[in-house]
Amino acid sequence: MRFLKLIFLTAIAVVVIGGGAGWFLAGREPGPAITIGSPQKYVGRATAFAATVESETPVTQPEITIEQNGQLMPVTPEKVNWVGTERVAVSGTIGKSAQPALANGPARMTITARRQVFFGLREATNTVTQDVEVRLDPPRVAVVSLHHFINAGGAEFVVMRATPPDVEAGIQVGDARYPLYPGSAVGLSDPDLRVGFFAWRHDQDGKTRLRAYARDAAGNEVTAPFDYKPFPKRFLDSKIPIDERFLDRVVPAIASNTPDVKVDTGAPDGLLKGFLEINGNLRKKNNDTIAALASKSQPKMLWNDAFAPMGNAQVESRFADRRTYFFENKEIDRQVHLGFDLAS
Repeated sequence: MRFLKLIFLTAIAVVVIGGGAGWFLAGREPGPAITIGSPQKYVGRATAFAATVESETPVTQPEITIEQNGQLMPVTPEKVNWVGTERVAVSGTIGKSAQPALANGPARMTITARRQVFFGLREATNTVTQDVEVRLDPPRVAVVSLHHFINAGGAEFVVMRATPPDVEAGIQVGDARYPLYPGSAVGLSDPDLRVGFFAWRHDQDGKTRLRAYARDAAGNEVTAPFDYKPFPKRFLDSKIPIDERFLDRVVPAIASNTPDVKVDTGAPDGLLKGFLEINGNLRKKNNDTIAALASKSQPKMLWNDAFAPMGNAQVESRFADRRTYFFENKEIDRQVHLGFDLAS
């Protein structure tokens, strides 16, 4: 009997000691991983924030605050996305409306989250911080050049003044934005001046709105009207018949130099399918590549003299011609020609 009692007491002691050790060690386990997606550097009047919390055990919704000048201000997520119980993503807005006490200057964003440990009886905590600069004053922008005349499918040059120096500034045409470059690109000494070209796309109508914009790193943005005169244009509609001879001459030659284009010359309609692939998907890829390259243009003029055609050059195709293709008197494709072809 005494032996059984001794075993029982020993078992209780092991459980108590083991449980105590587990409780102690659980309290020293790391908390969940916290990642702040944004903001990374600046907070403006309405700046998006995003963060994720991840763990191998269930986690809590994080507690978010921003501290400035000794004052702690809560940040309430507008969206909470739970993925199971081990991951949560939160997002919302930090700014003057949500945190009225915010002022220009340094601040610190803090996120705290917890995860369950020791069979859910304890929690391990983690806290991360992000130092930010609060910018509440909007940038300024104004167009200083005059008499902007722009054709549909064409471009125009503009000069504007934008402050402070680190803002992105440019012209917005409908849904398209054209950032401008420092005025030094064309020899202007005023550091506040920006210069560049903007376009009125061939597929934008005469009611498309044009305006100047400036946006700073904190997300503060302003827009301003400016004087311009648009000239709508009717683009040429053309019908282009193609035949077997054309397909046999053109399609294999292009396909042999384009690994992405696969043409089954053994199939009855293989050349025609190859033409449609080249005329559609390959054309789009080429246009996307040109647009991506143009978005990385250098902040300087890349030419000096006027462009001139070769002697005796004839215009074969104009920019934004609307083309309809026919094969055996049946319409097979429609495309817009985004080039200007000259033949000599």
